[in-house]
Amino acid sequence: MLSGRTLPSDLLWHDLAHTLPILELNLSNMNVGDNLILNSLACEGAPHLALRELRLRNCARLTDASLFALSKCKVIRVIDVSGCHRLTDDGFVNFARTHSLLRSVDISGCAHITQLGLSALAIGCRRLSTMIATGLDLGDIALRAFAKQSGVAFSAKLKHVDFSGSCARATDGSMMSVLKGLGEARYISVSGAPRVTDVSMAPLSRSAFRSLRALDVSELNVGDAGLSWMAGGCMHGIRELNLGGCAAITDAGIG
Repeated sequence: MLSGRTLPSDLLWHDLAHTLPILELNLSNMNVGDNLILNSLACEGAPHLALRELRLRNCARLTDASLFALSKCKVIRVIDVSGCHRLTDDGFVNFARTHSLLRSVDISGCAHITQLGLSALAIGCRRLSTMIATGLDLGDIALRAFAKQSGVAFSAKLKHVDFSGSCARATDGSMMSVLKGLGEARYISVSGAPRVTDVSMAPLSRSAFRSLRALDVSELNVGDAGLSWMAGGCMHGIRELNLGGCAAITDAGIG
């Protein structure tokens, strides 16, 4: 697996690109941006069309065109483009159209991603089970749109959802909508949403959440009533619970 901060020489990459089939490729923190390598991966006759995992974390020059260059690598299961701040919704809308087998995506720090990109992934990638989208700016409109698409019968049924630090502007209405659509999840993090209160935890009282194993609601404005909602539906199976910064929770609520 390739990794590091500088690209291999043209000659070395030429040899790799045309002789060795690659199933997993890590180019994180590298100077990828001219699409030479990505085009080589997906060009006609290339041996890498069965690429399964691609990690491009912090490749700051990556653009939507870079994602489009991967259109023929249709069996990608895992992609990590966290920290690639030039990516926009257009890149993910197109990517979702050609990568229905995608199972895990990390778009943390991709500040230009809105409800359009999130919804496209939820609808177009029906096998998607892991979505990591930390450090974004997802307000009520974005979260409601995501929740609406997630509720469609043939959309992805997410098992691992991490929106840490992305929901600072979220309110109870949008957070309730999101949680209602995550009944099959085993891991949920919505930390850092100070406007979210007890009432948002009501969906967690449903029996559907008995499969939930880890929940992070740190830095929410949640108190004893919210904790009671959680206990009603998911406390029997939960193994990790983060309530850090939930100052309204008292001894009575925990007891």
